[in-house]
Amino acid sequence: MEAAWRGFNLFGSWQLEETWPVFKLLGTDQKYGLYALMVDGKVMYVGKCKDGFLSRMGMFRNPPPSQQTHYRLSPLIRAALLAGQRMETAVLALPDATLQELKERRDALVREHAPAWNRYA
Repeated sequence: MEAAWRGFNLFGSWQLEETWPVFKLLGTDQKYGLYALMVDGKVMYVGKCKDGFLSRMGMFRNPPPSQQTHYRLSPLIRAALLAGQRMETAVLALPDATLQELKERRDALVREHAPAWNRYA
């Protein structure tokens, strides 16, 4: 797993149920930190999470109006799965980090590795 180099741990995998992506948790949920969406082992997106990783993954199937990023990424996840690619999520729990620290750490990873699904300033 590419994300392991930064301390990320595999959190779950995505599967199709009929033609819709469903997230399958591999362990226990964690609340706070960074997550990486991976296609065939390659990190495609790095995001931050403050409420719970499992809840965040559920938003990709049913994006709420306030989560525009989920509207953009949900079709990409679905397309990868329909193409037969392996889709996984890895997480880096950072329970003591502030929101600003999460943002800075995520932004540094995005600048350094340029994941294809992250938008750049």
